[in-house]
Amino acid sequence: MLAPPLILAMQGSGRSDEAAELRRRLSADLAQLEAEGDTYLRLPVSRAQLAALDGRPDVAAHWIDEAVAAGWKGQAPYRLAFGPDEDPVFALVRGDARVKRAITRYRASVGNEGAALRRLRIGQQSRTTRQGGVEHRE
Repeated sequence: MLAPPLILAMQGSGRSDEAAELRRRLSADLAQLEAEGDTYLRLPVSRAQLAALDGRPDVAAHWIDEAVAAGWKGQAPYRLAFGPDEDPVFALVRGDARVKRAITRYRASVGNEGAALRRLRIGQQSRTTRQGGVEHRE
């Protein structure tokens, strides 16, 4: 969702009334998605961003953890995608210890995913060797 960064930009440029209206609409849309049973992982990410915009690091950290538990690795349905360690919206609360810990868990999750993918050796040729009459794949 591009709305949280847009809200941040509007606030920064003195367009606070418009930012507040967009924030209200986004919050209502998220509530409706949740009421309809939406389970897409961008829902907790957007909730975390709204909490960051509201200056609520405890809630932001909670929703970052929920997003990571749902499988979020910083991806988004649009090209402009950031993890919580780079997202300008999360910069508002990034100094809070709870958010720092959530970001650490996010980075660990991304690292674990990368390690699992490397173990699959996708795109790499394997080599078979014989040692003592036993075949070994490398």
